Amino acid sequence: MKANAHRGGSLSRRPEPGNHDPLPRLFPRRLGDNLPSTTTTESLFLFVIVVVGILVVVAGIAWLKRTQPQESERKLNLLDADRRHKRAENLQAEGNYAEAEVEHRAVLAIRQRVLGPEHPDVAQSCYNLAQCLKAQNKCPEALAFARQALEIWTKKLGADYSFTKDAKKLVAELEPAQ
Repeated sequence: MKANAHRGGSLSRRPEPGNHDPLPRLFPRRLGDNLPSTTTTESLFLFVIVVVGILVVVAGIAWLKRTQPQESERKLNLLDADRRHKRAENLQAEGNYAEAEVEHRAVLAIRQRVLGPEHPDVAQSCYNLAQCLKAQNKCPEALAFARQALEIWTKKLGADYSFTKDAKKLVAELEPAQ
């Protein structure tokens, strides 16, 4: 096609002789007419790009499906632990130490599994269980849980923290009873 000056200095395209279409066709009349030529390399590159894009989307969906249930299950477990903790405190306040002990042990097991063995909430569960065991005169077992609480709180919160001081005091009370 030739470019010529047309009114006001702008360029316009004139069709070549024998070509009567003033605008190029968007769709060919027959397969192969006016199609841009692509090399095999370009076609392969485009194919690879599309396949990689699809794989990224599929992997992202799989990751979301895998992580979302775990997080919601974790939250449900922690809510269950909190509910059982409150129940254990109520039972202990009523003097029902045997049932409170069962609940404290369940809370400790849930928190250890969900939060890990050195989380401050695990130390709180150990301390609560130690207090319950002490009330039942199970001093050797209470001492073990009190020491565990003391160790975690000292490591995570420091020796001057109030919980750490409470655990240290409980250990001191239980050691002579052993």
